[in-house]
Amino acid sequence: WAKTHLLPISNFGIMQITRQRHSESHASNLFTSCPYCESRGKIKSVRTVTIDIQRRLLSQLKMIRNRDGIEEEIHLKITLHPECLKQLKEDAQILLDIERNYGARLSFSANPIFHIEHFEITQIKV
Repeated sequence: WAKTHLLPISNFGIMQITRQRHSESHASNLFTSCPYCESRGKIKSVRTVTIDIQRRLLSQLKMIRNRDGIEEEIHLKITLHPECLKQLKEDAQILLDIERNYGARLSFSANPIFHIEHFEITQIKV
C-alpha cells in the first residue's frame, strides 16, 4: 500500500491528500534519453558548428606549424554533416583566407550519417 498523508484544509476549503510513489512514472517506462541531443533537448545550430569548425581549423594549422615546423603546404581533410558543408560553402571567402594565410589546402567531404555537431579534421601527408 502507498503511504498517504492528509494535509490541513486550505483557506479555499480544500483538503489535500498525498501518497508516496512506489514505481516509476509511465513516461519513464515509455521513453528513453535521446542519444542525438544527449537529453539536452537542443543541438547546436549549423551556423554554430561551422564556426566551431573554422576555429578548430585555425587552431590545428597553428599547432601543426609550431609543433612540426612545416614550411610546405598543409593538406587537411574535413569530414562533416552535409548541412554543415552547405553552410561552409556560403563562407567560402573565409576558408580561402585561411588557406592563403596558413599555406593550407582544405578538402571537404560530407557524411550524412554524421551527427550534425560531429566533424573530423585529418591531416593528409603527401
